[in-house]
Amino acid sequence: MNNEERNLQRTTQGKSLISQQTSPIVELLESSSDVVANARKIELNGANMKIPYETSLDSAAFVLEGEDIPMINLNLDERDTLTGKRVGVMQNISKVLLNESKGLDEHSKKLLVRRVGKKIEEEILTGDNVKGLKGIAPDSLVPSVTFGVTPTEEMLRNLYLKVNSEYRPYCKWYMSEAYFEKVSKLIVNNEYLVKSKSVDGKVLPTLWEHEIKVSSAMQSGDMLTDTPVIFASIADCYTLAIARDIEVNQVIGTAEALNGSVSFKAEALLDGCCHNYQAVAKGVIA
Repeated sequence: MNNEERNLQRTTQGKSLISQQTSPIVELLESSSDVVANARKIELNGANMKIPYETSLDSAAFVLEGEDIPMINLNLDERDTLTGKRVGVMQNISKVLLNESKGLDEHSKKLLVRRVGKKIEEEILTGDNVKGLKGIAPDSLVPSVTFGVTPTEEMLRNLYLKVNSEYRPYCKWYMSEAYFEKVSKLIVNNEYLVKSKSVDGKVLPTLWEHEIKVSSAMQSGDMLTDTPVIFASIADCYTLAIARDIEVNQVIGTAEALNGSVSFKAEALLDGCCHNYQAVAKGVIA
């Protein structure tokens, strides 16, 4: 029983159990971002971790007696190196206000966790790999399709078909607000391409029955080289390597002691990159 409890806190079979924990902080983090919730999560070991990535799908084969079965080689030349990168946010509240407002401390903690979740989502989609994560949009290895400032059905269809058919059923669209507005106006055969469906009382926009996620992190699509749309199965294409899960702590330092306040801090240590380029594609304005 003790061994089982320890495993739940860390990893099992090489995979992080951050998404399987019952921690309210973890649940709040993942509920704040569909992208963060679906990314593959592993434990970041050491200062640098090599993450091999897939660019093709090798197949098994039937062979005759005496023939060799095909061998799939893991090409370690095709890999990314991940290091722990710190992400966090703080909020300072006066003790007077904290005492007068019931539940303000918990509200503050929830707000900070959501902000961290949204920042990680932004980095997964558009991170420049400098201070933050290696995002999908700037990654030169992500398959791309030429888009115009004004989208067409053909552009969207080409992007849809760019993802390997094995992963396509699990994909979602990720668009900027500005580009989604343009896509939502497209009409084909007297019908709008973008449809709506209701799930648990929530109305969701869809394109060819794949859910559309509108993200403020995505580029608008009004300028050359912008990436305003991504079609991807995040679970199959992106890895978050976590050195330290998100933590929320109360900070009481000299500054707080002098001005009569309390600070709350939320932070995590992680890095991320694409691990499978068959499950993702992006549209680039050209």
